[in-house]
Amino acid sequence: MLVNSILEAVGNTPLIRLGKMSSGNVFAKADFLNPGGSVKDRVAKNIIESAEKEGKLTRTQLEEIAKEKMADLNANDVEAAMKIVAGTARSMGIDVE
Repeated sequence: MLVNSILEAVGNTPLIRLGKMSSGNVFAKADFLNPGGSVKDRVAKNIIESAEKEGKLTRTQLEEIAKEKMADLNANDVEAAMKIVAGTARSMGIDVE
């Protein structure tokens, strides 16, 4: 799969046939191949795209992203994760309320 943007890769995770584990059609969805490494990438992408359209990110949205991506952000608590997300959003030109 060739994509023009990392955002195009989010949610386009492959299904892998588990042929050696089953005689039927058993598949595994490989969400670990998402750019952020988890199924939570879809949630974060939708919130960020909404914020880009509106030009702002509310504290509620910020907290939701931080909670969803906590493990990936190398943060000790939600407040620290929110600061990381807020800094990234500001660098993208998104106002953080």
